[in-house]
Amino acid sequence: MACKVAGCPVALMRTKRGAPTCPAMLRAYHQSLTPKLRPEAPPGMTPATATRKYKNRRVLWQDMGGASHWYDSQREADYAMALRLRAFSGEVRCWKPHPRLKLSLTLPHGILTLVYIPDFYVVPVVGDPFYVDVKGYMNPKDPATRLYKVKREAAQKLLGVVVMEVDARI
Repeated sequence: MACKVAGCPVALMRTKRGAPTCPAMLRAYHQSLTPKLRPEAPPGMTPATATRKYKNRRVLWQDMGGASHWYDSQREADYAMALRLRAFSGEVRCWKPHPRLKLSLTLPHGILTLVYIPDFYVVPVVGDPFYVDVKGYMNPKDPATRLYKVKREAAQKLLGVVVMEVDARI
């Protein structure tokens, strides 16, 4: 069975999740999905087998203009939506998701380079720019939590940046 798009030579096949394999049909399929926020698993994993650092699920956030971005949790996507509203109201000049900060720590046996990726970089209309990390429950005994705290403190001390933690459990 051939693709329904005129002139497309690709045979109409579907993936396990029901998406067509033809690029033209895939575009139409993704545009037909109406929810603005779609929980997804990381590439190569099904939602049932996807396990992440804090047992959250990735979310694809799509705005009305067609732009989309992956967020690491529903809470993070909700905060992005709130930042977008604050930008429209004039409270925030601009914001950027997932900025990368390189940290170089000098140790006795060499230089250790770490990459710290906070959730958002926010530039308010009044005040200094700051970074935001949206957090839910963090187990203090978890090695991932300890590494996050080391990176956050190193970014604050070495780069002199302000990192706000937003408790999204409310």
